[in-house]
Amino acid sequence: MGGQTASARGSRWSRCAVLLGIAVAVWLLGATTQTAGAAPLASDTPLAAGRVATSGGLNMRAAPQMGAAVLRVLPFLTEVYILGAEVARDGLRWVPIRLKPEHGGQQGWVARRWVVAYPLHQSAEPGGPGGPGLRLLKGSGPAQYAVVGGVRYLIADLTTLHTLRLGGYEQVTDAVIASLRVGPVLRFYPGALLRDDAGRVWQIGAGGQRHWVPDLATFNALGFTWDRVQQTPDWAVGRLAQGHPLTAR
Repeated sequence: MGGQTASARGSRWSRCAVLLGIAVAVWLLGATTQTAGAAPLASDTPLAAGRVATSGGLNMRAAPQMGAAVLRVLPFLTEVYILGAEVARDGLRWVPIRLKPEHGGQQGWVARRWVVAYPLHQSAEPGGPGGPGLRLLKGSGPAQYAVVGGVRYLIADLTTLHTLRLGGYEQVTDAVIASLRVGPVLRFYPGALLRDDAGRVWQIGAGGQRHWVPDLATFNALGFTWDRVQQTPDWAVGRLAQGHPLTAR
């Protein structure tokens, strides 16, 4: 009888140990899930700024994964701060963000492919001749566009791209491209004639420099014709190094 009682007691202790182990495992799993689902910690020094680049709105989630709770839907062109490095999960790359104070300052995670990033010192609406805000954007097609001040300028060819020294492009949705006003096509090549916003005429030299045509007499003496002159914004002309003024031969 006593042996059976000891055996029963041992069995009960064994069952209790198993149940306790299960309880601890469940608790740890819950703690891990809560930590993974938490919003990123606040950062006083964001890495970059950005804008939502999908017309359908962008889900801001509590964690970098598709199953995480949606905190809110960010409308097209919402400005955000990017707080940290990308995280790869569920076939996407995620970045932690914080909304601007006027939008509540909330933090969360978004899919990186739907955010156009730009340096913190730049404006979200590019502006200024060749200054901060100049970006090179590409939609789903092969065309690339220089974007300044909400206007897109089609880059005609690789020669123009290299002459303007625009670097790599940012991939955005076609809706972003369509939302921009259309400016003149940029077509830069040696010998091209450009007219800037002030009405000055320049010729691109063999080395990619811009050479000022100082007066109408020089223009005519060099055999130039007005049908060859391309209206070109100041910021684009300003991307070229300035060479010596042209003189009549």
